[in-house]
Amino acid sequence: MKVKPLFTLRVTHTHKGARLPTISVSGATAAVLSGLGMGVKRLGESLLVYAETDGNGATRTTLSGKVTLRFLLSEVDSAFVALTDLSLFQGLSAPLFSNTQGGLTLELLDQTLRGTEQVIAYREGPQRVLLTGRPAPKTEVSEIIAKSNKGLVDIQSYDRTANAVDLTGSGLQKGIPIELAYPVKTRRPIGAMAEIAITLEQPDIDTWLREGGRNFVIPFVARSVLWCWYIAVPLAIPANSVAVTLPSESSQLRGLAIAGDPADLTAAPDEADPQAKILAARLKGRRLLRFRSTGPVILDSAAISGIALKIEEKTCIRHLPNPAPEAFGQIGPPGRRVEILHATVIV
Repeated sequence: MKVKPLFTLRVTHTHKGARLPTISVSGATAAVLSGLGMGVKRLGESLLVYAETDGNGATRTTLSGKVTLRFLLSEVDSAFVALTDLSLFQGLSAPLFSNTQGGLTLELLDQTLRGTEQVIAYREGPQRVLLTGRPAPKTEVSEIIAKSNKGLVDIQSYDRTANAVDLTGSGLQKGIPIELAYPVKTRRPIGAMAEIAITLEQPDIDTWLREGGRNFVIPFVARSVLWCWYIAVPLAIPANSVAVTLPSESSQLRGLAIAGDPADLTAAPDEADPQAKILAARLKGRRLLRFRSTGPVILDSAAISGIALKIEEKTCIRHLPNPAPEAFGQIGPPGRRVEILHATVIV
């Protein structure tokens, strides 16, 4: 027997310093793969699924229909969360990366499972029945299906508070069972941030093996955050003589632009800026200035070089430090605070 690559799963991130989540195979899928003459092997941060083939390149077992192979994407630490744009995960109770759209970049979906239960019609004609299970939040009436072997049954309404449905139709006859199906809330597996599902049929297997395997990607991108510098200078230096300038090469700026004149926080610290209040108390006898970016800056492991500090149009520091990835803070009035990355420079 020979083995050939069927597909790989790989996590990518635009921030090279991000510690990536790992991929593992679920127990049920491991058993399915074994029965199909397939297996998994870890290649660095990727997971390879391979197939055993005979001398003619044919697989050991031929599928008669579709099969879905499921994998787990491990939970991530706070450092990964701080670096990563996870906005697409908001509101997803059971995130799932899937190849259902046919592309190599897996699509992020929210898993929806359907629950079923059986109720007995207690009379002929329209009636309300209480559900034993509970449909998923935001379930619409159109998503609840009722069936009877005596005729049509329609769902007229769903009362979320009472967890009951109102039924009508010719299939409602006393003592007749009615089968109800509806979406139910799902949860991500313990210890996983998401699941991965690869659905395939025998033609897919034949094509992928012939082409040397498919390379599926689970992509993550870095967050964009406001940048802020707190510059402390001697009191004798006027605020309007201090400037932060950017390098002329705009391709490396990742959207960075400086918002006009600095805020002078020396005499009147900004109550909406906790960092400035702490620094003003610590740096008494100096002028405290705040420079902010006009908008969010894409986080990256590569520093933006050539950000200069000038005093009276003379360069004082040729390369201001970029705010460190862990130097997160907040700025703004309560209820409208925004996150910032900040750095402090004392001249």
